[in-house]
Amino acid sequence: MTRTGLRIDEALTLTWDDIDTETGRLTINKTLVYPLNSTPYISTPKSKNSVREYFKEVCKRAELPVLSPHALKHSHAVHLLKTGANIKYVSERLGHARKRQSHSGHVFTHH
Repeated sequence: MTRTGLRIDEALTLTWDDIDTETGRLTINKTLVYPLNSTPYISTPKSKNSVREYFKEVCKRAELPVLSPHALKHSHAVHLLKTGANIKYVSERLGHARKRQSHSGHVFTHH
């Protein structure tokens, strides 16, 4: 996830049909919804609450520290910037509508 910027709910629904090995592209068109009191199901992307709750549950089941999906997305941005990507590209890749949302890279590069 830190190398692709995928959200956990998106990563968990990937199939081989979503991967184009010739172009190196992923198609993200579905998400896993994990309601607390019912069966998980696949839907269209994204519900912040279902993502967070599912991610917490997966971490607990795997006996891993609970990291936020946002922290992993932030790490992805840092990796991109450290390898020379420009802030405009990173901002667009993360889905930010305005460059200003990325604070000219400061948010991602403060590590």
